[in-house]
Amino acid sequence: MTSVSAEHVDGLAASVQRDLVDLVEISSVSGEEHAVVDHLERRCTQLDLPCRRMPVDGGADDLLIGWCERPSLLITAHMDTIRPTWEWSGEAEVRDGRVIGLGAQDDKACVVAAIHGLVMAREAGVPLETLPVGIGLCVDEEIGGTGSIEMARTLRPPFVVGLEGTELQLGTAEAGFVEVWCHLRGVAVHGALRELGENAIDTAHALIGRILEHPASQHEHPLLGRNIPMIWEIHGGQRLNVVPDRCSFHLDWRVTPGGPSAASLLAWLEEATADAGGEIELVEVIEPFETDPGAEVVTALGDAVEVATGARPVPTGMVAWTDAHNFVDLGGSQAVVFGPGHLRNAHREDEWVDIDDTVRCARSRP
Repeated sequence: MTSVSAEHVDGLAASVQRDLVDLVEISSVSGEEHAVVDHLERRCTQLDLPCRRMPVDGGADDLLIGWCERPSLLITAHMDTIRPTWEWSGEAEVRDGRVIGLGAQDDKACVVAAIHGLVMAREAGVPLETLPVGIGLCVDEEIGGTGSIEMARTLRPPFVVGLEGTELQLGTAEAGFVEVWCHLRGVAVHGALRELGENAIDTAHALIGRILEHPASQHEHPLLGRNIPMIWEIHGGQRLNVVPDRCSFHLDWRVTPGGPSAASLLAWLEEATADAGGEIELVEVIEPFETDPGAEVVTALGDAVEVATGARPVPTGMVAWTDAHNFVDLGGSQAVVFGPGHLRNAHREDEWVDIDDTVRCARSRP
C-alpha cells in the first residue's frame, strides 16, 4: 500500500466529515431513499467514479460503483435509516471528532468510507479499471432487505465485505433469529368468577417460561454469545372486570452457529404454542452464518487493516442482521462484516460515529 502523508490524512478527514454531514442531512428512511440515491450518484460523477443504478422492485434504486459490471469482490453498505421515534431537526452535528445524527453510524459512515476508499486506491495507482472490485450501495436494509436481495441475485459476487460497525474488527460470524408472534386464547368470564375462566395471560406467561428455560437458550457461541430469547411486546387483557381471553407476545430468539437451527426452534415453538391452545404467526426465520477466519476475504481484509491502522484485527461476531446475510444465502458469497463504530451507537437519539474511525475504515482496502 502506498504511504499516506499526515497532510493527506488531515485533508481526507475533512473531506470524509463534509461528505458524512451532507449524507446524514438527507432523509433516507427505508422506502424513501430516492433523494440520497440521487445525491450519491451526483457525488460519484464529481469524483469521476463510474456509477450505475440497479432497479429494486417497489423502491428506490441500488447503486453499483466501479468499473466492473460483475465484481468478484463487492464492498457493500446500505443507504437507508430507521424511521426515528423521536423528534430530530434533520441537522447533523460535529462535536469532539464525531458526526452526530440519524444514520451517521448505521450506515452512512460506511457509505462514505467505501467511496473514499475507492478514490484513495485510484490515487495510489491501483489499476481499478482492470480489477473485479466494486461498491454496492443498497436500499431497504432496515426493513425488508430488498436492495441486497436484488443485488445478491443479480451479481452473485464470490467475496463480500459488508460494511457495518464492528469497531474495525473482522465480523466472521453473524447471528440468525426466529421472530414470531405467539397468539394464546382463553375463556372470558366475569372477573369475580375467575375459577371458571381460562386466563390467556397466565397461559402466555407459562409458555414464555418454557421458552426461556429451553436448552437451546443456553447454547453459547464464542463470538456471538448466548441464544437469548427476547420478548419485544405483550398484548392482552382489558380494563373491564373480565378474565382475559386473548394474549399475544412478540418473540425474537437469537440463533448462533453450532447450536439448534432456526428451523428446528420454529418447529418447537409451533408445537409448544399449539399444546397451549394457541398458534404462531411467523415474521421471519434466518439461519446464522460463519466464515472461516482463514478464508481468503478475511485474511486479505485483515492484512489491509493492519497496514492501515498498525494493529491486527481479530474475529468478532455481528449479533444483528446485515445485508451480508442475503449475499451468503442468495449469492453463495464468502462474507465478512467490517466497519467503523459499533451498534451501541446506532438507533438512538444521539447516534454518532467517530470521524477518525471512518477514515481508518476508508484506508483499509483489501
